[in-house]
Amino acid sequence: MARPSKFDLKYCDQLIKHCSQGYRFESFVHKIGVSERTLRNWKDNYSVFAEAHDQAKSAGLHFFEKLLVQSLTGRRKANSKQSASLLIFTLKTRFSVIYGQPMSSQQNTPVADPPGTFEFKGRKVTVAELHGEELAEAERYLDQKIKDVEARIKRIRSPNPFFEN
Repeated sequence: MARPSKFDLKYCDQLIKHCSQGYRFESFVHKIGVSERTLRNWKDNYSVFAEAHDQAKSAGLHFFEKLLVQSLTGRRKANSKQSASLLIFTLKTRFSVIYGQPMSSQQNTPVADPPGTFEFKGRKVTVAELHGEELAEAERYLDQKIKDVEARIKRIRSPNPFFEN
């Protein structure tokens, strides 16, 4: 006879909060005292936990994108722990589906953009390349991108009317 599951709906919100602070899904096991296998089983067996997992991944992505944009626009002073290069590396490794490096078809090696490169006005630029009004416009553009992502996270976190807390 199988032992009863330790799953509790409160773990859904706790997981999203955990990942929204930059922590990985896999490190949630330490917080609640279960194994990684148990978390994977919950994700497979409880659709509400699978949805929370997806929301948690988005929340984690938002955490690092926000830090990166703040670093690139000078709103966060770069230091050894939160440099733009480290944030870009984190995004490329933890969120490779979105930020994976494209491969060169001729050399089979990654084609890397300089750290801090972003798409603006149909071209790839760094903040260092922008001056005057164009820099101010890029900052407004990046601010709007942050607001859009924050709104998306807020919608994801909104209470689900089908489940009571």
